[in-house]
Formats: sequence, C-alpha cells, structure tokens
Amino acid sequence: MNHKTLLIDYSNKVLTITLNRPELRNAFNDELIAELTLVFKKEIKQINPRVILIKGNGKAFSAGGDLNWMQKCSGYSKKQNASDAKKLSQLLEAMNTCPYPLVGQVHGACLGGGMGLASVCDYVVATKETLFGFTEARLGLIPATIGPFCIAKIGESYARAYFLSAERFNAERAYQMGLVHQVVENEEILSASVQTLLADILELSPQALKTAKNFIRDIQNKKGIAKHNYAAQTLANLRASPEGQEGIKAFLEKRKANW
Repeated sequence: MNHKTLLIDYSNKVLTITLNRPELRNAFNDELIAELTLVFKKEIKQINPRVILIKGNGKAFSAGGDLNWMQKCSGYSKKQNASDAKKLSQLLEAMNTCPYPLVGQVHGACLGGGMGLASVCDYVVATKETLFGFTEARLGLIPATIGPFCIAKIGESYARAYFLSAERFNAERAYQMGLVHQVVENEEILSASVQTLLADILELSPQALKTAKNFIRDIQNKKGIAKHNYAAQTLANLRASPEGQEGIKAFLEKRKANW
C-alpha cells in the first residue's frame, strides 16, 4: 500500500489516512483522487478497521483543487471533463457508504473538495481558526460533484447561501450548519480530542456501528409501514445477534463487552 499523495497507518484497529501534499495544502488532483478511491474501494476491505481517521499533513486539511490539475482539465473536451468529474463523485460515494465510522480531523483550511471530504465524514472535529468555504464560484464553477453530499449534510438553506456567495466562514459557523460536530481551540487539543473520540468509538459494538450507518442511509428511502417494519426488524436482528447478547450481558454484569 504505497501511495504518493497519502500516508497510511493502521494500528490499534484505527486506520489513519493522511492527505500528504503539504506543499500544496493537500489540494486535490487526479492522483490523490485515484489513491483515495483505491483505499476506500479496495484496501479497507483487506484491513477491516474498526474506525477510520482522515486528516491533512501540514498547514491545512485540504485547500480544494490543485490549480495545475484544474488548468489541465480546462483543456479537456466535455466528455473528458465529465469522465474526470465522475471520479471525484465516485470517491465521495465510496467514502459516504463506507461501513466503518469515518472521523475527520480538520485544521487550517477546508475549501472546495475538502468540503466534500468533511461532508462524508460521520464526525468532524475542527480547530476554531479553520477556514471553510464553497469557493468554486470565484473560479466560474460550482460545487457540483461534492454538492449532493454537502447538501445532504448542511441542508438546502445553507447550500443556497454559501454556494451562491462563495463566502468563507469559520468553524463556529460550520458547527451551526452541521458540517462540524466539535470545535476546539488549537491543533494540540484537536489531536487529543480526536484520540479520545476514537477510543470511545472502539468501546462500541462494531456490528452496531455498521448497522447504524446502513440504517441511517436506508431508512430515508422507506415510507409508511415499510419504514416502521424496517426499524423493528433491524432492532430485532441486533437483539438476537451475538454482539447484541454480549452487550446486554456485559451491561448487566458491569463489565466491558467482549467484541
């Protein structure tokens, strides 16, 4: 698992993915997208982690698109551009449907494509000075490929306001929008807070977490009695499962569950 744009570490059941283009503030290019896609479509199946952490090396989480890559894309035909754009969309879909909890550790800047990464994370912790923004309109573009994931996370109202203004905003506003779940003072506290969160997640049932991710996604597509039947059956399946039995037994016996 050698990568040019990523650092990969797996220890203590945590898979840590570090965007590693610090000289360009971890800007996206075709190589970074391809390598991240490989990780989420293939390599995580081989590793089978309990939780995944994604963060950025250097001064920023991700400052958006690499201008050299974007300039190259400007010379593509419409067909070539569509094919290239789909690769980012497919990456974000793979991340969004990843069966493991995905934690984002965000600092410095989270712009453009970085906003897409934050949007597909289940839990995002950011420093208060982090700069966020959907800045594509400044370049004559819109956040199209990241749009479905960002709108699902922040809602139509915030999407209208910030897609159309390209206004940059801080972590407190990102927290209000639902993009960020915890805001901390600085990078030192950021790292410590994330490690505490990861330790807490590792205490939880792996089966329950995987089921929860599927449930949150699937329940939105069900209506009426089908929705209630699906919810009831999901709970029944978990209660009857080995992990469900172990969790209840451990709670009653006042000990840590064995999973």
